[in-house]
Amino acid sequence: MWRQFLGAHWKIIKFGLTALFAATLAALLNIAPVFSQVPLPQNDNQTSRNVDPLTRAVEGNPLTLIRIAALSLKEPSHQGEALSGLVSALLARNKPDDAAIEMKAITDPLWRARALIHVADDQKRRGRIQTAKNTLNKSLELAQGKQMERDAGATAIRIAERYIALEAFQDATNTTLLIPDKFEQIRLLLKIATQLQQSKLPVLKTDSKKVLAAAFKIATSIRPTTKESITTIIRIAEFQIGADDQEGARQSLAHTEKVLEKRRFMGRDQLRADLAAALVLIDDPVAAQAIVRSTIDIGRRARAIASIARASAQKGNMEAAVSLFTLAFEQTEKIKDKTSKYMALTHIIVEQAKVGLLADAFRYAGVIRDRKPQALALLKMGRVLLKQKKYNEAVKLVDFIPYVSMRSQIFVPVALDTGRRGDREKASNYLTMALKETRFKATPLELKKALPLVIDAQSKAGSVAMNDALFKRVLERFDKLPDDSTKIHVLTRIAIAEARSRRQTAALRALAGAWRISWLNRKNPKYPSILTDLMKAQIEVGELLQAFDIAARVPDSATPPQQSGQLEASLNARNAALRRVAVAAAAKGKQRLALRAAGRIRDIASRARVYGEIAKAFPSGEKQDDRIEQNQSSMNNVSQLPAKEKLDNAKRGEDMFGSSQDTPSGKVSSEPTGKGNPRKLTP
Repeated sequence: MWRQFLGAHWKIIKFGLTALFAATLAALLNIAPVFSQVPLPQNDNQTSRNVDPLTRAVEGNPLTLIRIAALSLKEPSHQGEALSGLVSALLARNKPDDAAIEMKAITDPLWRARALIHVADDQKRRGRIQTAKNTLNKSLELAQGKQMERDAGATAIRIAERYIALEAFQDATNTTLLIPDKFEQIRLLLKIATQLQQSKLPVLKTDSKKVLAAAFKIATSIRPTTKESITTIIRIAEFQIGADDQEGARQSLAHTEKVLEKRRFMGRDQLRADLAAALVLIDDPVAAQAIVRSTIDIGRRARAIASIARASAQKGNMEAAVSLFTLAFEQTEKIKDKTSKYMALTHIIVEQAKVGLLADAFRYAGVIRDRKPQALALLKMGRVLLKQKKYNEAVKLVDFIPYVSMRSQIFVPVALDTGRRGDREKASNYLTMALKETRFKATPLELKKALPLVIDAQSKAGSVAMNDALFKRVLERFDKLPDDSTKIHVLTRIAIAEARSRRQTAALRALAGAWRISWLNRKNPKYPSILTDLMKAQIEVGELLQAFDIAARVPDSATPPQQSGQLEASLNARNAALRRVAVAAAAKGKQRLALRAAGRIRDIASRARVYGEIAKAFPSGEKQDDRIEQNQSSMNNVSQLPAKEKLDNAKRGEDMFGSSQDTPSGKVSSEPTGKGNPRKLTP
């Protein structure tokens, strides 16, 4: 037992003893120790005199404090969650030997598997591809069997994605087939097939067809047959067409056609339209026309014809596409119900936009006489253009969309792209245009959606010089917002945006306004969300203590149930607020506050999750905000390791996780020190 303890804690003990020796020697020689020469805040002098050098040495390393907190947890899964984050943090600091020591303390199989994924990521960054594959193999061994049921295969999904990134496609496929969720299996197989198809080697392109055939087989085994499963098969067929697998695509579409003939459910006709378009892509227009003729409803028939027209254009037959779009439009003229007619026209407009027939699409939008349905059709057309990165064309549509909530959905993405390309002033101009007054007054619900979008976009991509003008326009619409909680949300978003622009006075002014409104809403059922908004803003303006106070006052509530595949603990509103404060404090190097915030989390599983996130958030640089970090930096001057020992430590880390020559990883990286029970910190 003592051997295990000394092996795991030798670095801490050695560092503390070195510091103690330095302090004793300094006292004997009647000189001040080096770390006492660091200027300290006056209120911390007494603390400095009362803390022994060993304690100060331990407290000087934030990751050591996280380790102690993690090992104080009782359950192996809780320890594993916290220590997995610690492993990730140590690897980010280029300390593989220390990470290997933490790996030995993780006894929970799934969390050890996830920690090994962090190790594999680090090895990939170092260019040690084969070693990374070997590490993933070990991780998969831990995540199989009964462990797969614990997280519904979520760990296996992560491993499969890492294999894909390493271009280990056979391993990725084998891992994918172990995952219980069939839709996840299909998603990953399609991702693998896409990567194989992009390869220049003919052999890999052949493998792509085999992978798609496996995806089709899985899709047809899904029971009961649903709209989602049929949509998936059609998507597989489209991938097969892209892979030049006409035979496979024909088989997939034939199966889909048989299913749709037998079953009746909501959305069936839209699926038949998609099927008809796919049949055109595999050069089977006769079967596509048969689907159109068998569709009785005029509106659905028009949509099917429009989908076939779009597929014809994608095949390069633009002349036939234009004729078919005209035929689809003629069908809509027979529809008497306005809603059905406008839905069919909107579908035609979207399909035309996909293949670049923008003038025809805009002309058909003019046929929709009611303003709201017309604006919605233009918005959907604009989304297609945004996806195609045709931003100038998308902006032109906004002149014909008078509703603020819809205008912002086009202007915000355009502004973000413009700002990221360097023209931040133009981005702010777009955001100003999004809030421009029109003859249609914005409703409270429209403003509730639009204003936060515009504020966040200005913070990310806008010009700081235009903050005042833009936020003034936002505040002009402030009184029209539907309720106080929304007003507080808008003000806190402004405060966050101003703080990120380094305009502290403006940020505090907006935050003060939010506080004034919040005092009148202490009995509001939405008060927890109000406190959360205030807490987020306090963090951004740099007032972490106030944010901690707010987070601690968020009312406790029931913890939401874990989602399928979620191994991490779920967080209720209070714990999520404390987590945000803890991570923000850790990112600024305030380790005491970070651990205090985490300590206020009553649920042990939630606290373990936050410990892991704190470890990742601590800055890796030497500069820290807390006095203890300053002491640590000074003590390092006293007890610097010789260069040879540093090299030995680095080599030991290589041996633990795998050598730089891509040799298999050693057992230390995945084997715990004790079976079944988590390691406890020896008193």
